[in-house]
Amino acid sequence: MHDHLWRDNWIEFKARVMAQWEHLTHHELDAAADKREHVLRHIELHEGVDRPEAERRLRDIESKG
Repeated sequence: MHDHLWRDNWIEFKARVMAQWEHLTHHELDAAADKREHVLRHIELHEGVDRPEAERRLRDIESKG
């Protein structure tokens, strides 16, 4: 789902993710760049958001790409 965002527009997509979740770092996101599951895990751990909410908000960002 929306894999092109993770590959082709990573810098722009990463900026949108970081705007949504301010505690995520460039390093964490770059380490998980093409691994959606890892990004979700970082969101859960660092932002205190449960999995369903993280999924919903990440899908919302993906749909705007």
